[in-house]
Amino acid sequence: DTSTYAGQIAYFSLVSVNTTVTVNGTLPITGAGHTINETLALGSVTQAKGPLDPSAAVSKEVGTTGYTFSSIKLTAGSAEKVRLQSMRWNQSGSASKDDLVNIKTYIDGTAYDTVISADGKYFTSTFDGGILIDKGFAKEISIKGDIVSGSARTVVFDVYKTTDVYLKGETYGYGIAPLAGSSSGNGNFTAGQPWYDAYDVTISAGTLSVTKSTAVAAQNIAINLSDQSL
Repeated sequence: DTSTYAGQIAYFSLVSVNTTVTVNGTLPITGAGHTINETLALGSVTQAKGPLDPSAAVSKEVGTTGYTFSSIKLTAGSAEKVRLQSMRWNQSGSASKDDLVNIKTYIDGTAYDTVISADGKYFTSTFDGGILIDKGFAKEISIKGDIVSGSARTVVFDVYKTTDVYLKGETYGYGIAPLAGSSSGNGNFTAGQPWYDAYDVTISAGTLSVTKSTAVAAQNIAINLSDQSL
């Protein structure tokens, strides 16, 4: 409880320098005073599963393009506008980074490149200047890409921690973390890790059907005749 400090003015002062050389100047050197505010209300965000989220475990074949693997929606509270600085996804499935291409974060129809970590498990998008979420308004953040290999492997784009969503208050400049969840299982926000537990996408093996063609009828093959269809 810090209520007893409300209204006090705090300063930082340099009172001594631990050195063997000569110090020129008069100590203490005191910075600007700051009044302690016990009642300041910072910004906040609430989260929900995004409308573009698959909302179910699915199987997708190699060659699938432009598939949305995961999506969340963030809504700013009423205290201040919020700016989204970056977004980090955790690919917790068994697929390797080489099984996926063109993985990008999408906000308002705009694609943002991702930087892949050395272990191939984290995909981070940084938004130059940040993306503003006005008070009471929402933004959907989704991750989309192509599957080029990895039959029988899984792709799962979770959000591992609340702080993997880097948010900042527009008025006061403080970092803001989304709320911890209270549910468990795919498609839910949890109280632990991963914070958003995304649905699994299984990369299915392709199939090949072979049937008899009707392009060539059954026929005898003549002796010493060239270019006959078999």
